[in-house]
Amino acid sequence: MSDNGDRMYLRLKPDSPLALTLEALGEAGDAGMTKSAIADVFGEKGGDAFIRKVASHTDNVATKLNFWDEGESVTSARYVDVSPPAAHVTVDRADLVGGMPHQPQAGPEGATIVWCDAPPLINPMDNFDKPTWYERMRVMTMRGKHTSLQGPPGVGKDTAVQQLAALEKQPLVTLGGEGSFQKWDLAGQAEIAAGTSYWESAEYATAVVKGYWVLLTEINAAYPDALMYLNPQLAPPYTINIKGRAYPVHPNFRLFVSYNYGLAGTQPPPASLKDRFHPIKMGFFTKPQLRKRLECWRL
Repeated sequence: MSDNGDRMYLRLKPDSPLALTLEALGEAGDAGMTKSAIADVFGEKGGDAFIRKVASHTDNVATKLNFWDEGESVTSARYVDVSPPAAHVTVDRADLVGGMPHQPQAGPEGATIVWCDAPPLINPMDNFDKPTWYERMRVMTMRGKHTSLQGPPGVGKDTAVQQLAALEKQPLVTLGGEGSFQKWDLAGQAEIAAGTSYWESAEYATAVVKGYWVLLTEINAAYPDALMYLNPQLAPPYTINIKGRAYPVHPNFRLFVSYNYGLAGTQPPPASLKDRFHPIKMGFFTKPQLRKRLECWRL
């Protein structure tokens, strides 16, 4: 930007390294670029390092260096959505320490809704070992994406989400799907106290409206009506239905779901729901990773 606020544009030379990099990234897409593909564009030296240097100076290029079993490296370089970083949720101090429990709030047309208290903030772990996919999850979360984590038990799916919430100082509601939760577990239910009826919002519904983060574990054990209930919050119209009325989804709301295939009593989430998440798949620990964790636990 110039001093008077006008935009200034840089024109790249067609054969410059930066122009070649941007062109190569556009052609590579999500597949990434192998070492041989980089050599075709840049020659045998410098190409891979230059692509990673471009990523370090831009906010819409993400790279990751992996190694195939055959030993050839692949630089997963791709464009990512450009959008303002997610604003941190503003939570009143009274909410963080509990405030007045079950304080009623008048909804539309006089409906009385009792919202849940904000969950306490999680303390960061001193020895948290970030998995290889952690940074990818963090970037996509701060860009407004919801995340699904698929992998076997014990690989740190839920812990990674909890530590991300701790480091970003975001309230996190954690709900377990092991008991096959249903729609009312997400929405809430009508209650009567002292002759007065009111709607007691579930933790999930409160999080959607107030802007907290939510982790749903073992989502493939949930009942179909619960899964269908999630769809409107993750795509247009971006609303949640509470007591027959639509409430807008808070812009800070983020949903993380975790699951693994093959457990008794579970079934794969429907494709219509899976497509609304940024997917991250992981396998079981490699031998070096497992050895490292066992050594840490022994200490």
